[in-house]
Amino acid sequence: MKTIQLSIVILLLISTLLLPNTSAKDYTLWHLPKEAKARIGKGWTSGNIAFSPDDSLLAVPSAIGTWIYDVQTGKAVNLLTGHIDVVSSLAFSPDGKVIATSGSYDDKTVRLWDVTTGTHKMTLTGHTGRVNSVAFSLDGQTLASTGGYKDYTVRLWDVETGTHKITLFGHVGGVESVVFSPDGKILATGGGFDDKTIQMWDVEAGTHKMSLIGHTSLINGVAFSPDGQTLASAGGWIDTTIRLWNVATGELKATLTGHTQGVHSIAFSPNGKVLVSGSSDTICFWDITSNTYITTLAEGAGSVVFSSDGSQLASSSGDGVILWDAVSLQQRLTISGHLSSVSTIAFSPDSRTLASGSWDRKVRLWNIATGNNSTILIGHISGIASVNFSPDGQTLASAGSWDDPTVRLWDTTTGTHKTTLIGHRSTVTDVAFSPDGKTLASVSRDRKVCLWDVATGYHQATLTWNNTSGMSSLVFSPDGHILGVGDRSGIRLWDITDRPYQTRWTAHTPVESFAYSPDGQTLAGGKRDGTIILWDVISGEEKGTLTGPVDYAVGSVAFSNDSCTLASTGWHKDTTIRLWDVATASHKLTLTGHTERVTNLTFGPDGKTLASASRDGTILLWEYPLAQPTAGAPVLPRRKTAMLQNYPNPFNPETWIPYQLAEPAEVTIRIYTANGILIRTLAVGHRPAGSYLYRHDAIYWDGKNEIGEPVASGVYFYTLSAGNFMATRKMLIRK
Repeated sequence: MKTIQLSIVILLLISTLLLPNTSAKDYTLWHLPKEAKARIGKGWTSGNIAFSPDDSLLAVPSAIGTWIYDVQTGKAVNLLTGHIDVVSSLAFSPDGKVIATSGSYDDKTVRLWDVTTGTHKMTLTGHTGRVNSVAFSLDGQTLASTGGYKDYTVRLWDVETGTHKITLFGHVGGVESVVFSPDGKILATGGGFDDKTIQMWDVEAGTHKMSLIGHTSLINGVAFSPDGQTLASAGGWIDTTIRLWNVATGELKATLTGHTQGVHSIAFSPNGKVLVSGSSDTICFWDITSNTYITTLAEGAGSVVFSSDGSQLASSSGDGVILWDAVSLQQRLTISGHLSSVSTIAFSPDSRTLASGSWDRKVRLWNIATGNNSTILIGHISGIASVNFSPDGQTLASAGSWDDPTVRLWDTTTGTHKTTLIGHRSTVTDVAFSPDGKTLASVSRDRKVCLWDVATGYHQATLTWNNTSGMSSLVFSPDGHILGVGDRSGIRLWDITDRPYQTRWTAHTPVESFAYSPDGQTLAGGKRDGTIILWDVISGEEKGTLTGPVDYAVGSVAFSNDSCTLASTGWHKDTTIRLWDVATASHKLTLTGHTERVTNLTFGPDGKTLASASRDGTILLWEYPLAQPTAGAPVLPRRKTAMLQNYPNPFNPETWIPYQLAEPAEVTIRIYTANGILIRTLAVGHRPAGSYLYRHDAIYWDGKNEIGEPVASGVYFYTLSAGNFMATRKMLIRK
């Protein structure tokens, strides 16, 4: 008997461990795409939130699916996935057994789910554009859905069978919101930008009753008072008003003003005495008896909703959900993990922490092992464009955008702000530490690159050149001697080993993004036409072109630690990540899983992880390596022995001559006048195969002849001899 009891206990323990909601970490593993090993962030909240009828659950639509939370604990208990795009709205059936969700943009469907099991019941199709909102009738037998962007219809569906019952026509633009009256006899719908009207419909007859006109922009929300006598409507965008209408006559009863931004949602308290409104600026409470303002919560909201007993209020913003005590207006619980669009990410040198920047103006530090957000860095007054760790991991640099073109340095151990670097006049699009951690480079749309002393915050230098495109990205060479800057006018490599800083190499091919391989041999530049060019760093010659199946611009590129793989992202509607074999310039694998564009890529320093950040508000961690090089693909030629252009050129009085060797060789440089007279021989000696590019290893000429006399201004020729190789180039001394 004891054996049987022990077995039951063990089985119960095992089954408990297998449940999806047993720990805070588990949600990071739910419904992962193939090859992904974890998810950080739950996606930005994307529509109206809703309590279940018994107030035990809260449903939150997001960019990656619908999250179901336990109201008492705030823990996620399920994630409903199936829409191929952002979930735009949701609604519980009156009996709480079914939840309806709608898809946006490319999805165009309505899906019904079993609340208890989380299983998909059926998909309702028929809308030809984004589905903006859904609502159940009081008896739960009918579901209403509204179309947006070229689908200006309202559709009614039979919930039991999923069949389409009727389509209501009348709006002349997208329909943003929908609600049934408490008795189920009237349907109210709010129009979008091109419509600006509220339409009232007789549900049983399927006919139009009246139009309510007065809003000057889209109507984000409509709500009936519990007694059904008043309809409230929320003006969006430039219309910051809330309007109250007499349902019987259609007359405007009152206009509530006070919000400074468009109102996203509205909700009546169950007793009908209070109306709450959510906007990006604040949450406001209104006395409906006197139509007056009561109070404000200093929190913005995309959606607000009362629990059915009126004791709780839930509000959502792009990066989380708050449960409030509806009487004391104190926060009872915060549901975290939802992120605004993630714009940039960076691994710490030990691969244990991931930093993310978002358009919500926050920088977050994540524990890779648990998926928990350990620290939030707050200080920027605009979105975060770039983040990067110092080589020792003790400092994080973050770059601001738009109204905050600053660079901030943070102590990663304490989370405290160290210093603010001020000098740019526009969005700082990228920041990078030199390999020794002493210098920070920042690049901005003001067409400047600034170099900063990390220890003191002192501005060391500014790099500029004649360009009109602004700048996009930058990176240091592995040895720190070269700083590469890429933009839509091309790529420039700056030698920063000595002042004045000189341009070492230029490719005039416009790029949207670029990366330097860790071995220092290859540059990758992503172009607007969707192709990626690979360049040989030494010679500047093109090594290959990577071409994908779409013509969207390349948004981000990153090399693996071994320099063998290049990862790239697209732009616009391309939500994929592509992996390429660098040696063969061939496609290896395509990763799918994000629901919106991937904004940033980075490989972990340990070489085992690829991280991708997306506008969907998540970061996916992928196993690496994932695929072998494509069999039979053409192999690019190996590095050649080459002599490169001297720098600076013209020069006075000294110059450096870079070169590369495919194999060990005796190296000699001979310098001739324009009429062929030998004036100097530089016997370099035996050198192993490799690249000799920078001032510390390139061939140096002091501008003097064999007897130590400075040579005159003019054109000279230099010839490199290395084994069987010989090449000649021209240079100019200008005094």
